[in-house]
Amino acid sequence: MAMSRKHYVQVARIIRDNVEFSGRQFSDHGASYAVGVSAVARDLADMFRQDNPAFDRSRFYMACGLDDEGYAV
Repeated sequence: MAMSRKHYVQVARIIRDNVEFSGRQFSDHGASYAVGVSAVARDLADMFRQDNPAFDRSRFYMACGLDDEGYAV
């Protein structure tokens, strides 16, 4: 099944929710969680790019609540 914009948006929302959750944590565990979530986002962006050469990583990362390189801010 090919991914559509709708799918990319849904995935970005899930990641954003998890990034926001990690931001509400005040322990090292929360920071580790954010690092893990951002790593998953970067891996998914790689997969999405293979599926669709026009996929815009920076736009996806911003929709995920990450910086333009896919890292938690």
